[in-house]
Amino acid sequence: KNKLNKFLVNQTVNIQNEEIEFISGDLFLAIHIGTIDIIGNKNSDDTWDLEINIHDKYDFTDIKNASDYILSTDTVPMSLFSSTLNNFAAISSSYGVIKPFNFMIKMKIKNYKIEKE
Repeated sequence: KNKLNKFLVNQTVNIQNEEIEFISGDLFLAIHIGTIDIIGNKNSDDTWDLEINIHDKYDFTDIKNASDYILSTDTVPMSLFSSTLNNFAAISSSYGVIKPFNFMIKMKIKNYKIEKE
């Protein structure tokens, strides 16, 4: 929500192919770095009607180095976990066990309300 809210500053939004990066939580493990498209309009009651597409590619081609095991996320345990998973996937990809593929998450949201922090 915090990343989405940063784009919703005017009466309309039309973002195409904006890079989006997640450094923690479930989306870090699922997407990490992708691109986002957001099209929407602000309603008279200050809610938003939005169409959101997030694009990414599962490719696991890069082996994480030693510093990534500590510094790749906002916590050391998550860095250890995510770097280990990435390296297993990268090795599996190099042997053809995991095939790269593109994916897109599509969402239509009606009456989205920005909650103040």
